[in-house]
Amino acid sequence: MNQRIKSLAKKLGFNILSFSPITKEASYREYFRIKTSKGSFILCYLDPNLGSQKNFLRIYKYLDPSIRPNILASNLEQGITIQEDLGSRDLYEVCENFLYYLSHGYNFDDVRSKYNISYDTQDRELVTGGRIIPREDEYLSLALDTLNKFKKSKMPKNLKRMKLRDLKNQMDSFEKVYLRKFLKYTPNEIKVIKDELEILKQETISKLEKQQWGNCHTDFEGRNLLYPDWDRLIDSSMDGKQLKIEMHPKLIDYQDTCIGPEGIDLAGLFVDHYHFEGLDSKEIRDVLDLNFGERNFKRIIDIIRWGGIQRNMRILGTLANLYLE
Repeated sequence: MNQRIKSLAKKLGFNILSFSPITKEASYREYFRIKTSKGSFILCYLDPNLGSQKNFLRIYKYLDPSIRPNILASNLEQGITIQEDLGSRDLYEVCENFLYYLSHGYNFDDVRSKYNISYDTQDRELVTGGRIIPREDEYLSLALDTLNKFKKSKMPKNLKRMKLRDLKNQMDSFEKVYLRKFLKYTPNEIKVIKDELEILKQETISKLEKQQWGNCHTDFEGRNLLYPDWDRLIDSSMDGKQLKIEMHPKLIDYQDTCIGPEGIDLAGLFVDHYHFEGLDSKEIRDVLDLNFGERNFKRIIDIIRWGGIQRNMRILGTLANLYLE
């Protein structure tokens, strides 16, 4: 594989000096961080016998350029794309870094002061508000900004639309794979909860059908949102305006974009299989109030709840299947 990756990259004009694999997720796609004389890049390889990157390249053309990394080269027949390297600071990492400083005796102002540019006090307050690093809850607002830009991106008219039966089939994997194969529930144990599961699935589908449908990433979660490297930006002595633009995360792994209910992506951000340490319900409510309006809070929570039920039943089935394979 090592020589094959180097050979494929060379055909696209990238002579690899070194490379390292990036954690493989629940797909056949393989990612590598490659080092060349031109810098660092991300190479994605998908065996053409197992799938195609055609849809990934297609969606790329329609996305708002400000929310996705640039694709620098590609070869569909060889199953390869090369993108700019945005680093590895996803939503979870930047939140953990923020909490790291707080847990080591720094207060919030101390954390912010670490990221101040060397302007004089008056100019710094004017240009950056006295800080560059966002608060923990602000990261979620920035992620919502990216989600809104994604939803407003003008996709092709024939973009695939989720079918209700597909949403139901995804939820069925919770019982078929997670309960039966992974947890090894017996038929009698399944029988006890089967009726309740069916009621839950049918109600979820009914609620999702009534939601607003539009561009749906299907996996809008923290690991697919890459934030700027604050230290690198500051060391580059960029001005406040540029830093403000760079604060928003960029979206990756958007190849499965389709038309779907709005709750799926909102749930990916707010109801995930990871834990936002330090974000209590009040802070989340503040984020939702700020972005959707206080009057819409209950409606948005309801949208997120039903999206979260569908998404997490699907994820438990998918990850259990990946483990068993």
